[in-house]
Amino acid sequence: MIVSGRLYLGTQFAMAVLMRKSLLPFLSVAMSLLVAATLGLAAVTKVETIGQVEKVIYKARMFPGWMVPWVSLAIPVVEGLVVLAILVPKTRKHGLTAASVLFSAFAAYNVWRIMRNIAVPCACFGTLLKTTPQNSLAVSLLALVLSQAARTRR
Repeated sequence: MIVSGRLYLGTQFAMAVLMRKSLLPFLSVAMSLLVAATLGLAAVTKVETIGQVEKVIYKARMFPGWMVPWVSLAIPVVEGLVVLAILVPKTRKHGLTAASVLFSAFAAYNVWRIMRNIAVPCACFGTLLKTTPQNSLAVSLLALVLSQAARTRR
C-alpha cells in the first residue's frame, strides 16, 4: 500500500515536470506574441498620430529640431521591423533582443522626461493611451521584463 502510494506520487511528480517542460515553449511563444502585439499597436498608433509624436519628441529637446520629424518616423518603422523579426521563428530571439533594446531606450527616454519635468502626455500609443512619464516608465520596464523573459525561455 505504501509502495503504491509512493509510486503514485512519483508518477504525479514526473507528469508535473513533463507538463512544465512542455509548457515552456508555449509560454515563450505567448510572451513573444504579447511583446510583438504591444510594439505593433504602438507603431500603428504612432503613425496615426505622427504630429503628437513629433510634439512630444520636440519638447523633450533630446534631438535638434531638424531631426525630430525623422526620429518620429523612424521609431514606428523600427518597431514594425522588430515585430516582423519576432513573428518569424528563426529571428525571434534577435527580435526579442531588439525589443529589449527598444524598451530600454523608451525607459531611458521617460527617465529623461521625468528629470526635465516634461509633462506632455506620452505618445507611446498615440491618442489611444495618454499617460504621465512615470506611468510610461512603468510600462516600458514591464515590457522590458516581458521581452527578456520571452527571450530566455527558449
